[in-house]
Amino acid sequence: MQPALRISIPKPCREQFASFETVQGGGFCHACQKTVQDFTGMSDEEIVLTLQNAKGKICGRFRTDQIKTYNRMANPSVQISTLRGGLLSAALLLAGSSLHAQEISGKEKISADSTVIRSTIYGTVRSADDKSALPGVSVFVRKQNRGTVTDQDGRFSLPVNPGDIVEFSFIGMVSKEYKVPSAEKAGVDINLDMLMKCDVTGEVAIERLYTEKRSLWSVIKSWF
Repeated sequence: MQPALRISIPKPCREQFASFETVQGGGFCHACQKTVQDFTGMSDEEIVLTLQNAKGKICGRFRTDQIKTYNRMANPSVQISTLRGGLLSAALLLAGSSLHAQEISGKEKISADSTVIRSTIYGTVRSADDKSALPGVSVFVRKQNRGTVTDQDGRFSLPVNPGDIVEFSFIGMVSKEYKVPSAEKAGVDINLDMLMKCDVTGEVAIERLYTEKRSLWSVIKSWF
């Protein structure tokens, strides 16, 4: 039997999560006097592990793409694999930031299409919801081969030309764009807030499913 976990929110809450009092792990809703767990930044493994360890009913906030069936239940090894995955992601992020810093060093920057770069934009990308920094946001120049990602503090730096359109994208967030001013400048400092695409808050309904592992013999018998 292969265990699975299906979650849903039958009666979404009408209260806005942004209005909740901030508490550890989520927000406190004064309307229903409950703490709402924020799952929007969790991985699939972290969601399953949290729900399995929950005692009693739980209210949560999810991205719409997170309300689904999870085919593999969490086990103690998940915590280790999640940690390893986080360390690997951090290492890749730092390596990418270091490489990007090397690429844009020097007085004159040259892009992959040999265009002379005359300016630089830099700044911070944050969540519009709680103003927290967003690491790993993709920042790239439209129709060009220039791009980078934000670091662990949400900071970025990118060589551009006047008139370039820079796009910011992140999983679960509404993409945004920024047009570099036509007037040539030595550098442009921008601060950008990104909104979540869509989220649902409410009491979580959990259904445990089991799918039978069929043997080769049972498959053959079903043919007859």
